[in-house]
Amino acid sequence: MQRRNFSKYKFLNKLISFSLRKYLPPNKEEKNLIEEFRKDLLEIKGNQETLDFWDNYSKIFTKLVINSDPRNFLNWLVIRDTMFYGGNIRELIELKKSSLWQTYKKSIIEDKTGNPDRFIFFPRSSGNLIHQAYSFNEFVKHSEIKISEQNNIFEFGGGYGSFCRFIYRMNYNGNYIIYDLPIFSLLQKYFLKSLHIIENISYNSTLNNTTNKSVDLYSDYEKLIQNKSLKNIDVFVGLWSISECPIDLRNKIFSLIDNPKYFLIGFQKNVPGVDNYKYFVEFMNQHTNYNWELNEISFIKNNFYLIGSLK
Repeated sequence: MQRRNFSKYKFLNKLISFSLRKYLPPNKEEKNLIEEFRKDLLEIKGNQETLDFWDNYSKIFTKLVINSDPRNFLNWLVIRDTMFYGGNIRELIELKKSSLWQTYKKSIIEDKTGNPDRFIFFPRSSGNLIHQAYSFNEFVKHSEIKISEQNNIFEFGGGYGSFCRFIYRMNYNGNYIIYDLPIFSLLQKYFLKSLHIIENISYNSTLNNTTNKSVDLYSDYEKLIQNKSLKNIDVFVGLWSISECPIDLRNKIFSLIDNPKYFLIGFQKNVPGVDNYKYFVEFMNQHTNYNWELNEISFIKNNFYLIGSLK
């Protein structure tokens, strides 16, 4: 989860978004998704294994889903503080320079689910989705990955499922595994189901999806480790997530995957009690079978991308 300041365009983004919002009652499909979301949340309420940092967020988020309209979840402070970035014009400029811009241009069109603020310089998208496209573009530049040729992606801490959405729009057709806290796994389920771009979405299932465009969501570690695809991961993704969890959990997760072809990690230099920069330098030194790129993000101070490609 990323906790960075909103961009200086926050007010303008909200102003343009306000005119685009629809305050209509939910249709039948939306009602069914909301009811399923609430039912799932109530089943895990009071029985969640969470990190201390996220415990309060979990309680607040659960109350909001039960008592408010989830179609507006991207305007809840508990979400904006953790997984929605306001954007930066330099990211959009960089994307437009890319040879993939025509594909990016289609892939960053926002959806109505969550009611996201639109980006003032590209109102069809949001700053957050543009930022995810920028992260992917940096990945492509430094690894030369062809995402359409990959089969299995593992993401640790998938936010509300937005990066997963973006990857499928970039012509990825394989299996996507996300491991997260229960409340966020269920948010991902709600969000991704509303998009109709993925054929099969499961939650804490011990049956591996074999169809194309399938997403396996996990919050139960014991069920996660039963997924046979973990030994054939092509891409590991951890964007401001793996860097925020305890060291022992990081090592536990990394030990599950067997030399993925690629790593895409975004992290902040320090979190309470951990020097992330030191940790990831040591991580690179321990994995000399990869070509590594470690670069600071020039416009987000003390934040870095770590990109690895198997030699």
